[in-house]
Amino acid sequence: MSAKEEIIKNLTVLADNSCTSKLNFIYYDIIHECKIEFPASSWEKARLAGYTFDQVLENTKDGTFNLLLWILRFDFNENDHTIFIKKIILSSLWRPSTGGTSPHEDGRGLDIIAIQPNIGKEIVCSTVTKSEPGYFVKLRTNALSQGLITQFFSPWTMYYYNKEGQLIEEPNRGITDNEKIHLNHVHFTISK
Repeated sequence: MSAKEEIIKNLTVLADNSCTSKLNFIYYDIIHECKIEFPASSWEKARLAGYTFDQVLENTKDGTFNLLLWILRFDFNENDHTIFIKKIILSSLWRPSTGGTSPHEDGRGLDIIAIQPNIGKEIVCSTVTKSEPGYFVKLRTNALSQGLITQFFSPWTMYYYNKEGQLIEEPNRGITDNEKIHLNHVHFTISK
């Protein structure tokens, strides 16, 4: 079963329009389960346009779920393999087109609000966390070098390829529109 199929199979839509699911993954030869939360706001645009959350998941590319699974399997702490991600809160997957160029409209956007390891504090992906957590530094560096993603926008840094194919790294200063909308989550654009 693919990651997408497993998330759809385990989906629960709650009364407040938030949704939960779970995804099993192997981390150092042990099967773990990660709870995935989708707040009601994560699919509000789709809901207001008449879509169900099942349709949001169906319209999200397989590669987006494969990246999510890759994130769960990524070394959370290379010195302690007993630590893994037990919960992840997403703020967006696919959403209906508004005539823009957002990778979410193509089903290739993944936004993370927070990650909760089984041991230790939740990592909140916002300016509340003053500097980029080391886990995200390693995660984005590996995802970019392996060609899994083409963009990484966060409250701390903005990575993207320019028209000449050069990887640009800039701090998120919270000035441009793109910087402002990424002050409260981490965004991955999945490679085609």
